Amino acid sequence: MRFAVLTQTQAHFAAIEACFQADGVVCSCFADTRALLRAARNDSYDLVLIDAKVFEREGDCLLSWRACHADHLMPVIVFGQFHDRERMLRAFDAGVSDVLVGAVEQNEMYVRTRRVLDALRAERPAPASLMVGPYTLCQRQGLVTLDGQPIYLTAREFAMAWLFFSTPGTYFSKRQLAARVWGDTVEFTERTIEQHIYKLRKKMGIGKNGPVRLHTMYTLGYRLDVDNARAEPCPFAPSPASLQYALPSRLAQTCDNF
Repeated sequence: MRFAVLTQTQAHFAAIEACFQADGVVCSCFADTRALLRAARNDSYDLVLIDAKVFEREGDCLLSWRACHADHLMPVIVFGQFHDRERMLRAFDAGVSDVLVGAVEQNEMYVRTRRVLDALRAERPAPASLMVGPYTLCQRQGLVTLDGQPIYLTAREFAMAWLFFSTPGTYFSKRQLAARVWGDTVEFTERTIEQHIYKLRKKMGIGKNGPVRLHTMYTLGYRLDVDNARAEPCPFAPSPASLQYALPSRLAQTCDNF
């Protein structure tokens, strides 16, 4: 297994690494969320352990990015000192799996981490899906259908589509899109965002007069509008097998792995 550890304190990382070494867990240390999300483009992690000090500054960015990427729904555990119980509650409300308060204690760290991973395996949740107008989005497969016909999107295009379709009526600035889809608000260009919006509209057939529209508002950003509808959970998402007939051969095998 691979764990990502977000901390700027080397002693914390050394203690965590030693905690899981006997189980063959590979721990990688990152000083900030941006460094982790860059690494996550090529590597996958089973768990993220984040220092409370780092979480205070960058936790929202990490959790927002995770929510938009079906391939990276790894649990997050926060460890360290919290100033008050309200901040601990906010961490749970934001979507972390557990909180370990105080100095790193290896036995507690090991047991609590194992509980989180065991619970994740036991849950095996159904694929998250949405129905918005004529569109169905299946997060686990990263698939979009329009009136039952599949639309092929890249991972980032799907992450952007999921963000808009799961929150219709909400404006997102280019900087917010960069943080949630790319995980980076520093190294992005407005042109890159504009190009992805253009491709998303074109691939998904989103026009100005259809039931689903993706508006651009100067200074505010982008917003998805839906006529007489809202995002609803899909009662039964299309299975990968049902879509294979329309997939190129190089992708059909990939679907078997979900």
